[in-house]
Order: sequence, then C-alpha cells, then structure tokens
Amino acid sequence: MKVDMLHAPDVVDVWRVSVLESPIAELTRLLSAEERERAERFAFLRDRDQFIAVRGWLRRLLGAYLHRSPSDIRFALGPQGKPHLDEPGCDLQFNVSHSGDVGMLAFSRDRELGVDVERDERSVDVADLARSCFSDVEQRAFESLPTHRRRERFFQLWSAKEAYIKARGGGLSIPLQDFSIDVSSESDEWIVTTSTPADVPFQLVRRLPAPAGYAAAVAVGGDSWKVQLRDTVESTVNAL
Repeated sequence: MKVDMLHAPDVVDVWRVSVLESPIAELTRLLSAEERERAERFAFLRDRDQFIAVRGWLRRLLGAYLHRSPSDIRFALGPQGKPHLDEPGCDLQFNVSHSGDVGMLAFSRDRELGVDVERDERSVDVADLARSCFSDVEQRAFESLPTHRRRERFFQLWSAKEAYIKARGGGLSIPLQDFSIDVSSESDEWIVTTSTPADVPFQLVRRLPAPAGYAAAVAVGGDSWKVQLRDTVESTVNAL
C-alpha cells in the first residue's frame, strides 16, 4: 500500500476503517504471533475480526509511512498504557479507536493525539450516563437540549471527551467531570475548558465525519493543525 509521507507537522491523517470490508485473512498475516494469539481468544467472530482489522490496518499504514514491512513494526506502552512505536527518535505518532464495524486510525508528526469513535448503543441510558460522567457545565447544556436531540449530542460529546483523554495520555487518571467541552454549536471545532494551565496544548477537539449511528472526534496537541480524512476502502483523501 502506498501513502504520502506525513512531512508537514500541522497535518493529521485520520483513516476510516470498515471492518466488514477489510481483507481479514490478508491482515491476519501482518500480525505478530502475540497478536494472532490474542485474536483467537475472542469468544465472538465479530470481535475477533474487529481486532484483526484495526490492528492489521495500523501495521499496514505504519509500514507505508515508515517504508518498512508491516510485520516489523514494534509497539511499546507509555506510563498510562498508551501505545507508541518502539523506535527511539521516530516522531510518528498514532492513536486508534474502534466501535462496532468502524475503526478510526490517526497519525501525526511529533504531535500527541487521540481519536475516538462511538456507536450509538440503543441500550445505553444517555441521561443517566450524562449525570455521572459529564461536568456540571456539560450536564446543564445537555439538559437544555430538546429531548429528540440529546441522544446524538451525548455520543458526540462522549467521543470528544474520550479523544481528549487519549491525547493527554492520562487514561482513567483524568476524571471525565474535570473538564468541559462545548459541543453546543454547529461548528466542527469544540473548545476544551479546564482549570489547569497544563491542559492548554489540548484546548481544541474536532468532530470527524462518521457513518450513520456513530460519532467520532480527534484531539491534537498544539494549535494550527488540520485533518485529512482518508478511507482504507475507497483510498480517498478529504481535507477537513
């Protein structure tokens, strides 16, 4: 697979993956022995295919960016469990997310980033989760919405908050109620409000186009960055 190198530090590539349209057998061959063993431990075929599709495409795309065999890519984990390339001096950053039949893979040069995609699970009680996971500001904004708009807005906000946490690399150490994201406007760019100056490099989260029934967002360190949305099925590139 041939892709353009990420030379510009202000460009973020986000690749959309369709699990159902991914060549599972071909991608399986790119995985490490440990990854293949992990895939086989999934009880359900759909979960196995989801893991193989996302991890296989991650290896294929990293191999294309780095001009090396996907099978040679090595990963390591940061202090909070965030994966990164096990290659000193390499400035290529990545983050992945998957939900249902959709995966999102984000790549940048020397910028920390986080991406998230969420499927609207009809069994989820969004009002209850909003009360327990959103900040006071977010709860008030959520409750002010017409009832018919709350479900869609909930998953938009949830994906934005998850992307922000992943960009920060803090995992569960960053309480969801300790920061607020304003998704009340129709803009695709949302401001993050926090009480700590250290959070300033991640003050912006951007909504990503997603299939019906899904919501997605990306957060990137610093300012003046732009997104290229790419598709593994169609091989298309769209500037956002």
